[in-house]
Amino acid sequence: MARRVVFDTNVLVSAYLWRGPARRALIFLSLAIDGQADAIVSGDHHLLDIKKFKGIPIIAVRKFLGQ
Repeated sequence: MARRVVFDTNVLVSAYLWRGPARRALIFLSLAIDGQADAIVSGDHHLLDIKKFKGIPIIAVRKFLGQ
């Protein structure tokens, strides 16, 4: 079963030149909703602190990899 996952990467953030952690988090939350993601995988504590957004779990990379 294929899973749709949004990975939080600084490459995308840098490309859009967003400023501030809240604005960066919004990019990934929007992508997850629009892409109907099953999860958001991130190392950013701003996203991880949310834990779940509109039913989409936000999980740490280590947890996603099963470590």
